[in-house]
Formats: sequence, C-alpha cells, structure tokens
Amino acid sequence: MSTRHPLLPDTVSLPEKGGPVLAAAILHHCDILVTGDHIHFGQLYGKAIQGVSVLSPTMLAEVVLRWKNNANTPPLIFGRLTMRYVGGILSITG
Repeated sequence: MSTRHPLLPDTVSLPEKGGPVLAAAILHHCDILVTGDHIHFGQLYGKAIQGVSVLSPTMLAEVVLRWKNNANTPPLIFGRLTMRYVGGILSITG
C-alpha cells in the first residue's frame, strides 16, 4: 500500500514503511540515504529528493572506489559530508 508522506514531494510515491525513512532523511538534512531496498527505493536511486541523494550500497561503493583510485585524490564532498583518503585510511567527516 502506498501513501504520501507530508514531507515528500507529490512526485515521490513510496510504500507506507518507506515514506517515513526518506522523510526522516530530509527532516534531518542528510546528504545521502543508502538503502538496499531496491523494490521500494530503486526508482529513486541516483536521484536527489529535497537535497538527499538516494543511493544503493553498490552505488556508494562505486563512487568511493572510483574516487579513491584516482591519482592525487582531493577530498570528495557530498553536501556537508567530506571523504578523504590518506595513507590507506578512508576518513569521513561531516
């Protein structure tokens, strides 16, 4: 059953249990929502909903690995989240 959550745009339709998850991410100003629930969130993968990028775990891993494997890697910034790779250690701050 799909219901619209008041914090979500009219264009986003999620099942009853999924709406509050995305709404909480929006309410708390998250930069990224990582979810493996491809059945309910799959249509939102790779999209930003009110500033929250919805990614699958694989998508996040691909972003980090592609970024990490570049020579002279500068910090990777997702909104307020900054990732640095120094001396074999991944540091995530935000």
